[in-house]
Formats: sequence, structure tokens, C-alpha cells
Amino acid sequence: ILNCDIDNPCGPYATCKNDGSRRICTCYPGYRLGGDPPYTDNIGILSESLWDSAKNCTPMDYCSEGPSEIDSCPHLGCGAVSYDGKIPACYPLARGRTCTCPPGFKIRQGYPEGPFYDCASPFPGCEEFDRCAILRTQDHVDTCTNDSNSTVVTCSAGYWASGKNQKPPNNKITLFGTETFECLYIDTCAVFHTGSNSICVPGRNSRTISCIEGYSLYGYTNQSTLVLVGDEPFGGCKAINPCEENNGGCEGTCTYKEPGKCECSCGLHARLHNDKKTCACELGYKKVERGVCEDINECSAPGGCGPHSRCTTPVINSRRCECLAGFHFRDANYIDKVGLTAWSSSDDCVANEVCETKYGDNYGCGTTSYDNMGVECTAVIGGRSCQCPVGYYIVGASRRSITLTSTERFPGCQVSTNCDPNTDGGKGGYGCGSDPEIACMVTGTGRNCTCPFGYRVRGYDTDELSVPLNIAFPGCILIDQCAVTSPCGLLYSTCESHVGYRICKCLRGYHFRSAETILPVETDDGGMKIVGSTPWDTEDDCIMNDNCDASFDGASGKFGCGTNPDVLCD
Repeated sequence: ILNCDIDNPCGPYATCKNDGSRRICTCYPGYRLGGDPPYTDNIGILSESLWDSAKNCTPMDYCSEGPSEIDSCPHLGCGAVSYDGKIPACYPLARGRTCTCPPGFKIRQGYPEGPFYDCASPFPGCEEFDRCAILRTQDHVDTCTNDSNSTVVTCSAGYWASGKNQKPPNNKITLFGTETFECLYIDTCAVFHTGSNSICVPGRNSRTISCIEGYSLYGYTNQSTLVLVGDEPFGGCKAINPCEENNGGCEGTCTYKEPGKCECSCGLHARLHNDKKTCACELGYKKVERGVCEDINECSAPGGCGPHSRCTTPVINSRRCECLAGFHFRDANYIDKVGLTAWSSSDDCVANEVCETKYGDNYGCGTTSYDNMGVECTAVIGGRSCQCPVGYYIVGASRRSITLTSTERFPGCQVSTNCDPNTDGGKGGYGCGSDPEIACMVTGTGRNCTCPFGYRVRGYDTDELSVPLNIAFPGCILIDQCAVTSPCGLLYSTCESHVGYRICKCLRGYHFRSAETILPVETDDGGMKIVGSTPWDTEDDCIMNDNCDASFDGASGKFGCGTNPDVLCD
């Protein structure tokens, strides 16, 4: 028996009920059985047979005009009346239909507004209406215009027309039929403002913008806020570099750290005040320019160190005063003063008594003049120091100075004989030989002998030699300037040694590679004069002449083949 337990007993949109040896298929409301001819109702009684898909339930057409094929639905469609050339739209639904009037028309007043009408309800028809009269009552509508097919509405400034997938700031919309919309407030900051590092406050068709801390309005000076109307563009906020204005308030160096912030620093020997802006010099220093300090010259203090004195500044923020030779302080060897403390005349240097010969033979350093130069006397602790002039030495000693107590007499000065070759009868133990060009200088143990330019000490690679007394000076010999390695290059050259220099010449048929690099001078005969042991520059090596170049001998005719360009030289 084929009953409702089989697969697909009645097709879609239908229910199945068992009735003994048969099944009853019933369509859903709004559907009817199919077939040829079609059934006139929605109930099919079936026997022991499989379901025929041609009988599947299909939707009833409640929009069809004319004689009803559905006895239970006397009213079909939405009428055939034309409104400005258009008839109402009909959309079939289960057990009914929806009716929509053309644009600019509405369901006739006094009848059900629909849009759903069942089988028992006739469509009342359409009538023209003024949509703007209704739309103008909505909030924030500025203008509204009707035409035969649509309605154009504009929202007030600061509002946008929401509907039909529009986006702000569009404030105008075109509506058809019963389409709806709404005027919404425009968030001007969300729509127009895209600047970073700023704060935006929306207003009606405007926005007020200010920058966050550390930033300022680009293009505006001394202005913290900016009001923009509508879609007026915003130039943005720029980072503030405090160092660009008045050096950031820093007395010294201003360093940019981050927007709106900087850091002040000072130069050497200076530190920042608690205000982190101004600079203070360390003890012993003074300001010379913004944030820069220099050492104070304490010797410039009023009075300095007084007369007959010497002033030094060995320690910061102080000066040391010492008396010149022949003078002393009454109670000290030196006096230290702090900072720029003024000098007191009561501390002035006084003449040394120990250097005053008038007090006797045990005072001073004698009155004898040596080559119109006197002996320098300096008071020291416990006595005096006597120093002979240059070229003289203490009698009985090999030095120029001697320190004496107040009980000792100055022995006097004598001329040095170390440079006099006749001191030992010309045996060579004194002086530097008979050549007057050899310089001799007295030393404590003998003398220094120096050869003239271009000569060296015999047996030595130097032009100066320190010689003890009673040892003969070996003399000076001419330096062979050509004895250096490659004095004039490796090949094709000759070297002539002279006093203090050498002359390099190329062999016949050769010339120096680059006349511009000849050092230091070129001789009249084409050679090169090189002073001392200056090394040879390989850039100046001799190279073979171009025999066809008439310029090598100054166009004398020894090179080339004459001046006639038709003569071939090879």
C-alpha cells in the first residue's frame, strides 16, 4: 500500500494524510494542485500510485484579472485604472496580494491603506497627494519639491539626508513613491576632520579644532583654536620646536627632545640653575657669552701682586704672588690671594738685604761687570743665589750659578775657555778646530761643535757633536749628496754632488718624464737641483726622447724633420 510513509508522497508545499488504502494530499494555503487540466481546488485524492510531479502544488495568482479561477477568491488584482500613465503594481502573496500606487499617488483616503488585500477585499484605487506637505513636517527639512515622478528634498545646513544608501555630508535626496528618509545631524568632525595630533569639537555645519599639547595650528601664529565651516579644509597641526623661538628660553644650548619640549644645557665650566634655563659659572670662571664660561684672570684683580712681583694662577679662583729677583716678602716666600681680592700695599715686595753689597762682602754678588753685564742676585731662604752672565762661569766651578749663605762671599765669574782652541796650546782638547764656520757652544762638561750646512761630523751621520774637555773634535767633512739610494732615479741619469744639494741630469736622448714635478728647481742646462737628502720622485724618472718632436731642443733642428708639414718624420 502506498501511503504517506513513502518518499515524497505529495511533493513540495503540501501535507499528506493516510485514509485507509489511499492517501490524501492537501496544498498549503495560497497554493493549488497542478496538472492538465489543472485541479480546481487544493485537494487531491490518490490511490495506490506514485506521486506525479506534474501535480506539485504551485502558488495561486491573486493578481490575475478576469473570471476567477479560484472560487474562494472573488476579488483579484489591483485594478486596471491608469494614474499618469501607470497602473498600480500588484504582487501576489499566499491567500492575497499587495497593491502599490504609482509615484505621486496613495491609496484612496477613507479606505484601508493596505498594502495587503486578501481575496475578499477589493482594491479601493489611488488618488494624488502632496508628499512635500508631509515631508516638510519632518525635522530639519529645508526645501521640498514635487514633480510627477519624484520628490526632491534638501536638509538644513549641518544635516544630511539619510536613506537610499546615501552618506554624509550629502544633504539632498530624490524619493520615489513611498520611499522615506530622515535628516540627521552631521558629525562634522567624523566627516571632514582627518588631521592628527588635534582635538575636534563638532558644531552645526562647523567644527572647532585645537592642537594637542606640543603642537600648533599650521599656518596660524598665536592662535590656539580654529573654526571651520562646512567642508572647509584643515591644514593640520605641526610639532612645536621650542628651540626655534628665543632659543627655547635657554641661556646656553637648546636641544629639541619631543613636540613642545626641549632641554637646556650649558658650556664648559657652567651648570644649569634650578630654573633649568639659565647658566651659572663654576667657581673661578665668568660668563663671556650665552652659556659659556672662561677662567677668570685673578691677576687682573685690583693691585695685582704689587710692585716688583710676578703673578701666576696655578689654582682655580686664586693667584700666587712672588717677588722678582732682588726682592722678597717680609714674612713669606709667596702670597696666595683668593679670587679677585684686592692687593694690600702692606704686602708689597721689599728689596732683598742679602743682595745689597753695601752691607759688606758677604752680601750681594759683587760689583764687577762682565762684558757690561752684571751678576744676577736673587734672595733665597737662608741666603742668596748668584748667576754669572752667559759665557761666564763661577770661579772654581763648571756652572754659572751658586747659592751662598750670609756668611759666604761670592767667588766671582770667569770667562769659559771650553771653546778656545788655545787653552791647551792647540792640542784639540778645547774648541772645535780652526775652521771659523764651525760653531762652538760651551756646556757644563765641555762644548758642542756644529758643522756648517752641507757638512757632517767626520765618522758621524750628524752635523752636531757634544765633545768633553780634553777630547779633540774630529772635524767636519762634505756630505756626498749622491750617496743616497737612487739619487736621480734608477736609469738614464747622472748625479752631481754639491754643498747642500745634488744636480740630476738625463743622459743624451732622454728627458725627465714630467717637468711640472721637478723639485725644487730646474737648472739652466736642463738638470734638476735637489736640496739635501730629499728622496727622488719616480714620477720624474728619465724617459726616452721622442726624436720627431722638434720642441725637445727648442726647435734648433736637432730633433724632428723641420717645420714643413709635408715632410714625414719616422
